[in-house]
Amino acid sequence: MVAEEINGSDSSGIVQSLAKGLRILGMFSATQPNWSVSDLIRMTGYPRATTYRLVRTLESERYLVLNPATGRYQIGLAATALLHSLKEPSNLVLALHPLAQALADQIGELVSLAIDVHGDPLVIDATSAGFNPFNSSIGPGRVIDAGTTTAPGKLFLAYKGPEQWQAALARPLRRRTPRTIVDPDVLTAQLERVLTDGVAFDEEEHYVGLCAMAAPVWDGAGTIVAAVTIVTAAERFREERRRLLADALRSSAARMSSALGFVHHADGGGS
Repeated sequence: MVAEEINGSDSSGIVQSLAKGLRILGMFSATQPNWSVSDLIRMTGYPRATTYRLVRTLESERYLVLNPATGRYQIGLAATALLHSLKEPSNLVLALHPLAQALADQIGELVSLAIDVHGDPLVIDATSAGFNPFNSSIGPGRVIDAGTTTAPGKLFLAYKGPEQWQAALARPLRRRTPRTIVDPDVLTAQLERVLTDGVAFDEEEHYVGLCAMAAPVWDGAGTIVAAVTIVTAAERFREERRRLLADALRSSAARMSSALGFVHHADGGGS
């Protein structure tokens, strides 16, 4: 009896606190995507303190995220990643996968597509020309660290503008490898270069031995809807091949954007 009370389970073996947390998570839906803590208390009948602890736990594990503008919670990155790993390919994946596969076949490297979910890149598709040692670690549903150590993270951050750069660079920058850049001035220059060149780079900054480059995919409204990324081994990332890969990536990103209705202008802009 004491053990059951300590574990929070009843005679059926159900962990009551987990069941309550899952019930709260299950209240979020397409028709009701946002909830305040007060609304959750009213709908569940749980005590305020209990509801608050459950919501904070779900938030800490990234299953919920608080929208500071509304003071209401919505589904977070962890829940979104789980859904992407289980569901059928989205319309975006169906539209872009053939072009991603064509790029992979052209360059012989792993190519992935990621979307920005609450500031974190989430892989929605990955493909390669035959076997690739990175296939098992970079697949649909994989969350890529946001911020300044990965190519898609840098890409999404760059296009959010200087105000978001300052907020991101004001936080402590973690050195993941000997090549991780932790100087805010150097990173600011990199983000500016992304806007000029249209490509973000990760040169063993996140994992030793792995390099990547990412380019934006735009839709017909002129919104970045995905990052297309080439992932390769560091020994194949020499200067000449780096230029070839970057050119191929830009061309592929442009074709993907055109497939989504984005119109490229001669001055480099779009609509």
